[in-house]
Amino acid sequence: MKLCWQPFDTQFGSIVSRLNIHSQAVYDEIRVLETAALIQTCQLELQQLSISQGNTSTLGEIKERQQEIQEILKEAVEKQKESRAAEQDKLGHTMKEHLNEVKVAMELLSIQGFGKTLLTEIMPS
Repeated sequence: MKLCWQPFDTQFGSIVSRLNIHSQAVYDEIRVLETAALIQTCQLELQQLSISQGNTSTLGEIKERQQEIQEILKEAVEKQKESRAAEQDKLGHTMKEHLNEVKVAMELLSIQGFGKTLLTEIMPS
């Protein structure tokens, strides 16, 4: 005689054991994927850290170069001011000489008899 009713473990034991094996395999696979994702995230963070450290050193180099350029510009501005001052002094001296010549010419023109003849001799042609 065959029993109709069998205990659950007996009737479905092999299915349950296979499900347990598959669930363990899925769980292990999920853990592997999580670990891989964590490793990838760590690698990205390390890359960003190295990039930011590289940027920091590059930023320092850029600041140094910027200071060098500012010093060069200051020197160029100073040289330009000096040359402009020298030009103005030279031009001022030349203008003073010219004004003195004009003043002398005007004084001579105010005297009767020293008109056009003297003016043509003083003024360059």
